[in-house]
Amino acid sequence: MVPSPNSLKDPFFPECLNWLLGNQHHDEGWRAFLAYTSEGNGKFQDWETAMKYQRKNGSLFNSPSTTAAAFTHLKNPSCLTYLRTLLEKFGNAVPTIYPLDNYARLTMVSSLESLGIDRHFREEITGVLDGTYRFWLQGDEDIFSDAATCAMAFRLLHPLTQFSEDCFFNSPGGYLRDVGAALELFKASEITLHPDESVLEKLNYWTHCFPKQELSSNLIQAHRLNKHIGQEVDHALKCPYHANLGRLSIRKVIKHYNADSTRILKSSYSSLNIGNEDFLKLAVEDYNFCQSIFYTSWRIQPFCKVLVLSLSLKLLCFIVWVVENRLDKLKFARQKQPYCYFSAAISLFPPKLSDARISWAKSGFLLTVVNDFFDIGGSEEELWLECLKSILKEAGWSRNKLEPTMEEYMANAYVSLALGPIVLPALYFVGPKLSEDVLGNSELQHLFMLMSTCGRLLNDIHSCKTKELLRLVVLDKGSIVPRACKNMFWNMNKVIHLLYWKDDGYVGNEMMKDVNEVIDELIV
Repeated sequence: MVPSPNSLKDPFFPECLNWLLGNQHHDEGWRAFLAYTSEGNGKFQDWETAMKYQRKNGSLFNSPSTTAAAFTHLKNPSCLTYLRTLLEKFGNAVPTIYPLDNYARLTMVSSLESLGIDRHFREEITGVLDGTYRFWLQGDEDIFSDAATCAMAFRLLHPLTQFSEDCFFNSPGGYLRDVGAALELFKASEITLHPDESVLEKLNYWTHCFPKQELSSNLIQAHRLNKHIGQEVDHALKCPYHANLGRLSIRKVIKHYNADSTRILKSSYSSLNIGNEDFLKLAVEDYNFCQSIFYTSWRIQPFCKVLVLSLSLKLLCFIVWVVENRLDKLKFARQKQPYCYFSAAISLFPPKLSDARISWAKSGFLLTVVNDFFDIGGSEEELWLECLKSILKEAGWSRNKLEPTMEEYMANAYVSLALGPIVLPALYFVGPKLSEDVLGNSELQHLFMLMSTCGRLLNDIHSCKTKELLRLVVLDKGSIVPRACKNMFWNMNKVIHLLYWKDDGYVGNEMMKDVNEVIDELIV
């Protein structure tokens, strides 16, 4: 205990002492924490217990200070070998943690993806993930002994490799109570592909509660300095993986990006791969570039009133298409051109997907018109193929106050949501050439059905169907549908979750704000 200058019997840091006294437990996490801070415990340390955490490289927790303390008390030869290796590599000034390569590389990949610039570094990212996968199969300690590193590796590799979820409870590092590590574990636990992943479900429950509790109690995070950690936690909890939409999420990540990040371990630590300011600059330029490709202004003068809209060139072409076809003259139809284009732009934002965006937006607008037409002034003779028949059936149930069976409702519901005319034509514009075998395959129909069911039953059974949809999207074995096409179904599923999260899809000031940010507002 560091004594107070006013009294040798009183602690100089009473808050720290109270935390230590109030958080002592008999579980694995507390024993690991005591071992991790061995150099501060001196003769009171149980060195026999601490040495259980010695790694293959001779260190304790890859910490030079902890390893040096252990060697001082035990003269362990493996500890000495590790320390000599450090001195040979770094001289007299060694890092606070070594090695930390896997964590730094995975953080870099995660940053590139969350900032929306990963498409520019495909080869580099593939190299990092291939190396990480080899380390994973080898049971590398640098991955499995640190909760944050293990969680990132699992999150980035799980959709590609389908490996075991049990790793999260096999590491002492997983028990250290840290908001940053818990947030990584939460993100990893969201990617469940199979119905029997109970470990991930339990982990998701704990990590969903823990960060909120820590932040609400205003506890200082000891693992790293991150002034935006509160916003990161809030965004992760409010916007789950299946509703995490490209442009909206990227904008928030850019806003809250912790450039020049410093981690606080036993002393400060920084790396060019963690919180790199160049990544942030590139992300801002890329975000603005995707908008500036088609950025313009359009002036409309109806009824002698000037309406100035800052729109994309493609959105302008889309609106011109609406005007040329006199769809804007339909009094019964909601004029939701920006919303329809927004639903395409948030996920199909790369410049090369321009045609796919337009196809998506036009189909979406036509379906909005058709829905409004039927709701207000439609007739049986003018219904549109299967989509309109299913809408008519639902309207008949409603008018006649009939309650269909679950089987009847489900057989009709996934068609009546009318996502087919939006998504299916757009498949032709995302890159791969589609053969008759692909178009007629049951896999494509199953993807469509699951996507539509998720939308129709969003507030009921969406979690189960979303998990199944994600599994079909990420699994390549036995699949003939190209990944770019399967991603379209997953993107639409995320759009549905965004549009129907709180409202009926087209109302609310918050949604209008999102539309303006994606289509109009540059990042400065």
